Amino acid sequence: MAVAAQSDPAASPARKTPEDLPAVRPVAPVANVAVANVGQVSKNLSEEGNEVMRPVPVRSIKKVVRTSTRVVHTVQTPLEREIESIEGLRQFSQKPPAEVSGRVSVLTPTTASRARFHEQLWQCFVDQTWPDKELVVVETYTKKEKPSEVFTKLVKAKEPRLKYLGLQVENEDFTVGAKRNMTVLMSSGQYCVNFDDDDLYATVYVERMVNELRQRSLVALTLSAWHNFFESNGRCGYSTPDCWDPEDHEEYEGILYGYGFSYVYLRALALSFPYPNLGFAEDAPFMLGLREKMGPGRVGLKEDAEGLCLHIVHPSSSTPDPEIETMLTEEELNGLVVSDSMAFRLHLKRPWFPSIWSSC
Repeated sequence: MAVAAQSDPAASPARKTPEDLPAVRPVAPVANVAVANVGQVSKNLSEEGNEVMRPVPVRSIKKVVRTSTRVVHTVQTPLEREIESIEGLRQFSQKPPAEVSGRVSVLTPTTASRARFHEQLWQCFVDQTWPDKELVVVETYTKKEKPSEVFTKLVKAKEPRLKYLGLQVENEDFTVGAKRNMTVLMSSGQYCVNFDDDDLYATVYVERMVNELRQRSLVALTLSAWHNFFESNGRCGYSTPDCWDPEDHEEYEGILYGYGFSYVYLRALALSFPYPNLGFAEDAPFMLGLREKMGPGRVGLKEDAEGLCLHIVHPSSSTPDPEIETMLTEEELNGLVVSDSMAFRLHLKRPWFPSIWSSC
């Protein structure tokens, strides 16, 4: 994670000139409905160009004043400055909501081209056993596309657990890193849990991951071993660190900490150390940055042997196919914890599903 050197908090922040930043235009009425759902938009922002993100010393986190159940931010966070520095996103910037103790914010960046996964994403979220939760979605779409039917219907129905922001882009899309930062900015949970829109999560996934984070006194947690389903040929298998063949230790750590579909972390840390503004591989710099700042013992790894998550690999996946250590039979797949979820039954078991096992 590229982070500027720590400086005197009293010094003026350095600035740089914007370079080929994407243009964005909200389209009424849908974008207006979505923005209204995430709160009042602040337009009192600087127009002087990009502001270099500067890390906040760990001690400055004490400036976050905790009341009985909420956290009130008294200073602008690096995440707010990062968002304000992105030309097309300035008009959508806002002060982070007050943090609600014990709440989980499930965060998902997406696009209209991935609309086929949106119903699945909502089902995975609804099925979670964690009681106090919200789903935060930032979606981009072009003039030739339309925003998610699933989420716009939920917004119109005033679904209280959803915060959805739809943005029409005219030229280049915003980076995944920028959209991840927007979801953090819109969230109100003490804990942030990343859901990729195309993956399947067991009903107890959030409960197990957040409780492990708390029990181990971690600031962040991610899976180091997980189950995969390859949509193109129906092959299913289990990936572990032992099956990777990295060139060096740096590449090994990038793989070990670099799969963002399973990230769980404290929101307060994400406000101070945002995702880099990258369109690809934004995950590892973020997680490794937290590890560097907070210490290796505060960012944990978990081997998911019981199948809390099923990582779906398909032709439009943004990451390369993971290596497989062992293959699963149909019986073993059906024995995973995730197989008990409604999302698994509705969105994985299609009519062609039993016939694929001849190829495994």
